[in-house]
Amino acid sequence: MEREKENILRTSLPLFSASFLAQGINFFLVFLLPFLFDANDIGVFFVFFAVAQILIPLISLQSHNAIVLSRSDVVAVSNFVISLGIGAFFSFLFFFVALIFYLCPCFGIPENSGWILFLPVYVLSGAVLLSFEQYLTYLRSFRLLGSLRLLRVVFVMVFIVLGGFILPGVEVLVLGYFAGQIAGILFLLWRLKAFFAKVVVSKKVVRLFVLRHRRILTYNTFITGILMLINHSPTLLLSIYFGDKVVALYGIVQRIFSAVPGALGQSVAQVFFRKCSDCYNSQRPVYEIARRTLKQMGGWYLAYGLISFLVAPVVFYELMEPGWENAVIITKILLPLILIQSISIPFTTLFTIFKKQRRVMWFYLGGFFVRIVLGFIVPVGLIETGYKEGLLVYSVTGVIYYFFYLRELVLQAKRNDTNLIVVK
Repeated sequence: MEREKENILRTSLPLFSASFLAQGINFFLVFLLPFLFDANDIGVFFVFFAVAQILIPLISLQSHNAIVLSRSDVVAVSNFVISLGIGAFFSFLFFFVALIFYLCPCFGIPENSGWILFLPVYVLSGAVLLSFEQYLTYLRSFRLLGSLRLLRVVFVMVFIVLGGFILPGVEVLVLGYFAGQIAGILFLLWRLKAFFAKVVVSKKVVRLFVLRHRRILTYNTFITGILMLINHSPTLLLSIYFGDKVVALYGIVQRIFSAVPGALGQSVAQVFFRKCSDCYNSQRPVYEIARRTLKQMGGWYLAYGLISFLVAPVVFYELMEPGWENAVIITKILLPLILIQSISIPFTTLFTIFKKQRRVMWFYLGGFFVRIVLGFIVPVGLIETGYKEGLLVYSVTGVIYYFFYLRELVLQAKRNDTNLIVVK
């Protein structure tokens, strides 16, 4: 019984501690960007980063989620290798698509957009790292996962700061984050050197993988694509309608104030996913774990939100150079959305565990239509309101959306437990 009442936040502490330190370094790096790089370069990088973040979870068809759901070590390693294979295959195809777009004049790609050809390589390294993270989650190696995140951000920090002093430009920002991903992959290959001895992959294993995890490969991929579009479309749309300087403002706010809650949400998600997956596989209740975790996270995030609201004017008025004052208003607009979005991160794993992807898919489709099409494109693109008004509608509709989304996921856990009682 004591085991059932395990505190998810406490179990996440080793991972969160390393992630928190990593985000502290990342916070300092983001704070330095306006001093090292031109606002336009920062904006272009945020556009690149947004496109990459949309593609990284999709390139392996979300097959990395199957790793955590594995019932044995051998199956987990096989699922990991299959996930890598899928990611490599689609990255290869993506490279040829990007090459066609870049070379054909009919698409109107600017000559200085050579970073498009580097995008498939960047996306592949991100997908490989994502699969490694899920494998570490399966192993419950949360300390190693924390060390990985810390190592990555240190490499990024060193590369970008040195590059910013020597030859500032958008290329330094892109290559800096890429260097962090490569360093993380090499680190894990070194730490898991006996890893590939367990690999058992054949045509039969691949067919069984596709059959068993077809919902993940189809619905999860579609759902994640919609979610990534919802989260990163504002960056792309702000670039189209208002230019890269506004994107820089939006991106700086996102990275500064989502760093800590995002680190906690991701850390809790790794432990929460593994714990709930174990309970579901062994036909034990999940609802109480979800309810308790939501309550614990809610109190912590409320305190963080109040502190951030008070700190924002100090950060942008006192510490940054002139020209970043509007970031204070953007912070106040986006802060409620950042908080509830971060709280939802662990609970997003529930629909995969319960195999309820089809039902949740309609939440994402509705969210995209209301928040992006009606809430952003129509007022900003057609009515031509300002970017602050567009972000305000995006934030308000997002808070409403995530409230009902969280409610749906927790109710899924409750219905699952009810079905267990009926069966018994």
